[in-house]
Amino acid sequence: KQPQIEGRLAGIKGQYLIFDDNRVLNIRKHNGYRIVMEA
Repeated sequence: KQPQIEGRLAGIKGQYLIFDDNRVLNIRKHNGYRIVMEA
């Protein structure tokens, strides 16, 4: 598990954030965590 993920967001499908390097982040599993996104 990585405490910090960097990459380009490729898409959102349901509760999942999909990054350009094929990593997926399940938002429901990380409920209560702070997520920072920059453009």
